[in-house]
Amino acid sequence: MKNIAFLTLIIIVLVSCEKSNPVPGDITYPEYHNGKINLLAIQSDTFYVDTTTYFSLAADVPAHRSIKFVLQPAAQPATEANWGGMGMTSFPSNPHLAWDFSTQRMVYNSLPEELEEDKLCVTSGVMGGAESWWSTTGIIHLIIYEDETEWMTRYITLVPVQ
Repeated sequence: MKNIAFLTLIIIVLVSCEKSNPVPGDITYPEYHNGKINLLAIQSDTFYVDTTTYFSLAADVPAHRSIKFVLQPAAQPATEANWGGMGMTSFPSNPHLAWDFSTQRMVYNSLPEELEEDKLCVTSGVMGGAESWWSTTGIIHLIIYEDETEWMTRYITLVPVQ
């Protein structure tokens, strides 16, 4: 009888110790979004692009997870909002991203008030030549941060095809 009471007590303790918070799922990156290559899904450290490349930056972000990605030229410009010669135009295309830009970089963040819901964070864009709004002398770094960390999750270098 003591063994049954002890076993019952152990079961009650184990059940009551289960977490009430759901375990967040993984952030995933679809290979394509709306027929455009998703640069966030690139598995290589280096990706070659030309001025005809239409792209997306898309991440399926589950509840209790966040994402931030940064685009910046390898060589920082001295002045003005002109990165130099090869660049991109990209604006958030859904309400789940905040966008901030400067002459040094473009930063996209998932919205903190949406932390408890699943969301697709996506922006679309096109690489452009010297006439592009944002342009760079060449190489663009794409840096991905997951979950508000200061440590980058991935780093992809976009290299223009000459």
